[in-house]
Amino acid sequence: MGKMRQPQSNSIRLLLFWAVLVASPGIALAQGSSVGIPENAHGSTYGSGWECDDGDRQVDRSCVTVQVPENAHPTSLSYGPGWECDRGYREAKGRCAAVVVPDN
Repeated sequence: MGKMRQPQSNSIRLLLFWAVLVASPGIALAQGSSVGIPENAHGSTYGSGWECDDGDRQVDRSCVTVQVPENAHPTSLSYGPGWECDRGYREAKGRCAAVVVPDN
């Protein structure tokens, strides 16, 4: 009988191991050292490597601050200019122009 309980015991240990691994994503996705991370960047949230801070954009192996025009706000999108016009404004030639609403 003792030999028959061994596979069940191993199965329980394996199940507990996976439960701890799933419940602890910080352990499973732990970051490496910060060596090689450029200024205005931080370690990648998922996997290895790094990503630029909000308001900055990756250019080659560095992060460059996005120039946000008046009446706009920065975005974290990896495409486009890195900013969007505020509500009530629209993009026009790299700036944000007020939307003119006609009467009635």
